[in-house]
Amino acid sequence: MEPLDQRSRWAALIVAAGCLAAVLLIAVRVRRVSGPLRIDYRGYLLVWQHPVLPVSVELRVEAIGTTPVFATFVVALVIIALLLRDRVAAVIALIGAPLAVELTDVIGKPLVDRREGLHYGFPSGHTTATAALATLAILITYRRWGPKALIAAPIFAALPLVMLVSVVQLKAHLFSDAIAGVFVGAGTILAVAGLVSFGLAAWRRHAPVPRRASPRGAD
Repeated sequence: MEPLDQRSRWAALIVAAGCLAAVLLIAVRVRRVSGPLRIDYRGYLLVWQHPVLPVSVELRVEAIGTTPVFATFVVALVIIALLLRDRVAAVIALIGAPLAVELTDVIGKPLVDRREGLHYGFPSGHTTATAALATLAILITYRRWGPKALIAAPIFAALPLVMLVSVVQLKAHLFSDAIAGVFVGAGTILAVAGLVSFGLAAWRRHAPVPRRASPRGAD
């Protein structure tokens, strides 16, 4: 299939830049701070003090952020994209999903150095993973069915929201860790989608046009 149209490419990159800016603002505030901040207390007031999910459900949701389950979902989305004959979305999934997790675990956590016990806390890898999956699902449906497919967007967007609630209520992460992970996951997928689309469009513009074979006997 075709890459994202020019307007959608720019929209994806602009939203990705906004996500990056939000993560950086939070990261500067929480860097090397182990305790909760004002945003975390407000998050607890919204989430932790008013539990909406049973612990058994939260534990099942949290499992989606583990590497084997996350990888399974990524492979499933790649297969769905290929079945829909959308190789561009498959490439975005193969690049964007692992990149989002690597940006969180390899770069974000050590760089921010926010310790929670023996582990780094910021940003949350679980919410990063689920936000990446949700954004990919929205992207695939949008590319297949157009703007009308955005009706299903709230359903997919509920996944990282439920993960955010789960990791905060289980006290696995502070609220600022969880919300930053959502920005990283969604922003990475959108950035990859925009860059891949711009790159593919530029390659097609400069690719040599194949010459048609001369009809037999024309010479």
